[in-house]
Amino acid sequence: MKNLITLYKSVLLAVATFALASCSIDDVNNEANETNNKQGCIVISTRIIPPIGEDDTESRTIDAANENVISNLHILAFNSAGEMVTNGYIDYLTGSQHTFTMNLGVERNGQHVTLYGIANIGNANIFDDHKLTLTEIKEFYVRASDATDLMNGVYTIYTENDEVFCKVENEIAPILVSEEKKVTVNKDADTHVTLDMERQCAKIILNIYATGINIDNYQLCHIPTTSNMTPIGTSLSAREYTDMPKAMVAEGDILTGITYYVYENYNEPIKNITLPTQRSYKHAPKDATYINVHGTYSSGVVLSSTFRVYPGGVNSIGEQDLTQFSLERNHNYICNVNINGVVRGDDRVINVYAE
Repeated sequence: MKNLITLYKSVLLAVATFALASCSIDDVNNEANETNNKQGCIVISTRIIPPIGEDDTESRTIDAANENVISNLHILAFNSAGEMVTNGYIDYLTGSQHTFTMNLGVERNGQHVTLYGIANIGNANIFDDHKLTLTEIKEFYVRASDATDLMNGVYTIYTENDEVFCKVENEIAPILVSEEKKVTVNKDADTHVTLDMERQCAKIILNIYATGINIDNYQLCHIPTTSNMTPIGTSLSAREYTDMPKAMVAEGDILTGITYYVYENYNEPIKNITLPTQRSYKHAPKDATYINVHGTYSSGVVLSSTFRVYPGGVNSIGEQDLTQFSLERNHNYICNVNINGVVRGDDRVINVYAE
């Protein structure tokens, strides 16, 4: 019987730079027009954060068109006290302008604001009637029931008190977020800022290659259903997890390019792991995301086994690091699983039994 071999590779998601549509000053919501007699316009453009690859000359283009799209954008502006001074929204699918201009209503040069960008949630007027603080918006979180809803753009945004803020349905692209701190605003001239937008999810591409064994089904397990809205992806203190339904495999199916979108799942590294065979359920963190691949094979009798694979195994810049079990947002994890029979004593092979 041959070894079960799993290969891991990770790259960051692809770059896409946008000249985004504009919004005139009159289009921007102002609290009771309080900023109308003040000045200080800021001209905003955005780009999706470029990748950091293992090889800078290698193409990181992702085929799925929805991954490099900003379909709509909210910009929230906060003063130095963390109070929201204004907000704006634009739908880029219907607009034809090239810049997004907001009047921040500053009284003198050198005033600082923090800009918070949220793309691809729709709900044009959702922030208009809320006097949110920067602290409150950073406590917002998103919940999707599973990876299918996340892929289909169906989820709910909640406040820190677990109250529903808004529902998002059928968005064509993942949520992107950005925060630009201490932007110095000119009172008598436009201030130009480019926001780096980061995808709120990670992407897993699963390829399964089997020799001497028939794959019956596979399943992505223990995936987070919630994620913070802050651009710095950190695990929530109380996480929720779910499993995808088992995907049944028909004889002759080609199991490549299986795609999942998942929220980030941070786990402490397991420092004593030095071999791929040690990336097993006996050593992995209890909250690590994993993939079960179930198959049958003949060894005198028909046997059935489950092969457990932990995606990840790389550091934050895409270099192999077997101690790592985290899935980071804005990353593309390519997981190639090569199954060549079963080796007894390999902890990645579990539940061996006769049919």
